[in-house]
Amino acid sequence: MVSRKQAKVLLLVITVIWGYTWIPMKVGLEVLGPFSFSFYRFLLGALFLIPIAFRKSRPRIHKEDLGWLLLLGVLQTTATFGFFMAGMKSLPAGTSSILAYTMPLWTYGLAWLFLSERLTAGKIGGLLLGIVGLVGVAGPEAAVGRGTLTGMVWVLAGAVCWGGSNVLVRARFSRHEKLSLTAIQMVVGTVGLALLTLMFEPAFTPDRWSLSVVANLLFTGILSSAFAFVAWFTVVSVLGAGEAAVSALLVPVFAVFFGWLQLGETISAMQVAGVVLVLIGITLVQRKEPQKGSISTDRATDAEQG
Repeated sequence: MVSRKQAKVLLLVITVIWGYTWIPMKVGLEVLGPFSFSFYRFLLGALFLIPIAFRKSRPRIHKEDLGWLLLLGVLQTTATFGFFMAGMKSLPAGTSSILAYTMPLWTYGLAWLFLSERLTAGKIGGLLLGIVGLVGVAGPEAAVGRGTLTGMVWVLAGAVCWGGSNVLVRARFSRHEKLSLTAIQMVVGTVGLALLTLMFEPAFTPDRWSLSVVANLLFTGILSSAFAFVAWFTVVSVLGAGEAAVSALLVPVFAVFFGWLQLGETISAMQVAGVVLVLIGITLVQRKEPQKGSISTDRATDAEQG
């Protein structure tokens, strides 16, 4: 049994892994297309995660849930990471991670829209702060750089899809075992990424395999998409979903730091201010409210962040 102290250390390790993941994702785009890189990543992740998930439990998929499960795989893996990687072609890794981790804002907005869940004044304020912060993160270059603006739109589209998958889990799969659910939807999403690669990219493989390509895929596939998920559910079982979820706010911070350290990326004062507003907004949105009917997102599946 993992103690609380060990769980907190493990949580920090997970956060660092997910923060650093944006670096090999960015570097991988130099030799692979956005869809083929994601395909290899989640193929590796699924191959390692499925045996672990099924050893713990054997999920029963009801016929009425099959269509929703396919939709979950498309939203959570195919669309979310397809959009993230497409947007990163014209964006720094740090900026991409910040935009991606606006996901809680979209989760609560979509839950209000589709599940009729009530938003408190604090959560509405958090959403508005987050939107203002996004303007700062975009910076003045987004207004004059079409490629930069397009990249931001793609990454934000991925964040919206990520939020949509969280709402879908809350609506249809709240009683399902989350580790096996994550593994199954990952398989579905990987098939979707394979189809996108066939349709939009010239080949599944780079012109030349190298140690760097293999290392990037192994890191994102095995560490970020398999080990970190198993570790995440271990942490959630000890600390609780709410306490563990706060760590997600540190992922883009680590991503910005590693982007500066390894890739020489810079961030302006306006973007720093935007990041602060986004983080405050997310904190307000995720804060527990005593009022009946306030939104409490199932964070166990929000974890596919890297």
